[in-house]
Amino acid sequence: VISTNTAQAGAGIYVGSNPGSSSDSVRESVTIVNCTIAHNHLSGSYSSSTGGGIHAVSSDIVVSNSIIWSNDAEAVMLLSPTSGSPVRYSDIEDGYPGQWNINVDPMFASSTGSDYHLRSTLGRYDPRTDTWILDGSHSPCIDAGDSQDPVGAEPLPNGKRINMGAYGGTAEASKGDEPFVWHVDGESGRDSNTGLDAGLSRSRAFATIQRAVDEAWPGDTILVWPGTYREAVNLKGKAITVQSADEVAVVTAPAPAYYAFNFWTAENSECVVRNFIITGCEDAGIYCNNASPTLANLTITNNTLGIRCEESADPDIVNCILWNNEKDLYHCEARYSCMAQEDALTRGIGNFKDDPGFADPDNGDYHLMSRDGRYSPLTGTWVKDAVTSPCVDTGDPGMEPGREPMPNGSRVNVGAYGGTPFASLSRNAW
Repeated sequence: VISTNTAQAGAGIYVGSNPGSSSDSVRESVTIVNCTIAHNHLSGSYSSSTGGGIHAVSSDIVVSNSIIWSNDAEAVMLLSPTSGSPVRYSDIEDGYPGQWNINVDPMFASSTGSDYHLRSTLGRYDPRTDTWILDGSHSPCIDAGDSQDPVGAEPLPNGKRINMGAYGGTAEASKGDEPFVWHVDGESGRDSNTGLDAGLSRSRAFATIQRAVDEAWPGDTILVWPGTYREAVNLKGKAITVQSADEVAVVTAPAPAYYAFNFWTAENSECVVRNFIITGCEDAGIYCNNASPTLANLTITNNTLGIRCEESADPDIVNCILWNNEKDLYHCEARYSCMAQEDALTRGIGNFKDDPGFADPDNGDYHLMSRDGRYSPLTGTWVKDAVTSPCVDTGDPGMEPGREPMPNGSRVNVGAYGGTPFASLSRNAW
């Protein structure tokens, strides 16, 4: 908790050039995670371009799972940040662009700053009495942090997702019960497991994606750990997110199954499948019938059809690579995607037809080549190529690069690794 400080700028946190450096090009690198920065004040006169909570100048700064509230002037002022997506999964007063940021009263236990625990209808720790009490209101910052961060010591029930703010991930975190984060690990998991609490011990995970879908409720997230999953996953009309948890997972549907993922009648844009390689399907990698899910950052290759739609299906297909399929799209359109067939390119905006520049597709390596750096799963290191894939920095310009490492060109990559820590690097400045 960083509160009740006074300064001319950045009363909570100030980040500037290194005062001991003789070069103006030296940038400070600061990561701010699970902090509550509140009730900090600015001295003297100040302008609207001054940050009372966080003020950073030309720095490599990342803010996540944090609450910046009730500070003077701007909550967060980042001047010339290195990253194009420096703030994510945080509650910022008056808002800040970024992945899953919110702008809503965090509902501290005390509005005056004496207690920054979050109000909860399921239980909030009271340090004055060393007891847990029930509130009549429930903070929106509970279970709202990055779904890929472990919940740590948060007491049950905790929604299986870390809270925003200083107490997130600690034994004093306010309690919540939804949504859940389910884990799938084809190597060490079992479908007889609970599928929960598996962020640090994957042996507690389910073995199949379908088992996790069967257990999930609307709003839940399913994290799929690396491996090859041979199954036909039916999303069952649930508004859930299914995504790779670390290095991208591969999903294939061998005969007699026809589709790796299939959607029937009820799925809408709140049902999200992203960050998978889908290959080797006899009919189509994805099948939609009267369903309109969000299909983002997928690499769909070597299938009969890439994505097949029937009836009134209208999925949002974005930032995908469809390559080496007999036909990429059937009765649907994509945007900001790399596709081989001319008829698919002409529908939707931002599409292009260039060899995606996979590192070694014959041996299952679909990372994108890059002069600035590409992750090599064989060596566990970052290597540099002679060329850069046209899929680097060509995703939807309105979408954040998320967890892409720096430098990332401030724009999400196309394909399965876009938005992940294994995205190929770029020094482009958009």
